[in-house]
Amino acid sequence: MTRTRPYLLTALLLDVLETEGWKIGTGQQLRIQELLRQLPDDVDDDALGLALAPLLARNPQEQSLVYEKLEECRRRADELAEVPSAYRAQEQAEAARTHRRWRIWLPLALLGLLGLGIGIGYWQMGKPQPVEIIRKEFSVNKGQNTQICPSDFADSDSLRGNVTYLTIMFQNSFSKK
Repeated sequence: MTRTRPYLLTALLLDVLETEGWKIGTGQQLRIQELLRQLPDDVDDDALGLALAPLLARNPQEQSLVYEKLEECRRRADELAEVPSAYRAQEQAEAARTHRRWRIWLPLALLGLLGLGIGIGYWQMGKPQPVEIIRKEFSVNKGQNTQICPSDFADSDSLRGNVTYLTIMFQNSFSKK
């Protein structure tokens, strides 16, 4: 559907309603203009009727009359537009081709992004982590208990909170007395 069809249908409908004796005020016309401005490009005739009826009718009987007159205007709009069926078929074929393209390329692009993410993850896992060796010497007397904490070794800010494992090496330098 073209963008001008809602305007054509609305103009025909307002003309028919005014010939029926309806009084359409300036406020209603402004609300209708605002509605037409906000409608999406692909609005169909039924949705247009559902949007226009509350602006024009004050009760259910008037609302059903608006729908009836809109149906008449739809037929007149088709006669006025005289859109060849070949043009409609070509337009539908183009829309189907575009839809098929998206159905093919979108999943392929998503699979490519997924593969890229997995590859980057494996590459990051394969990198060696920097190892920081800190030596701290202390003496323990025979029979004395001591407690060693990673914070005792932390001379740099990079070690705090990043200790993954701790290896403690003992050197036996006890002499027999």
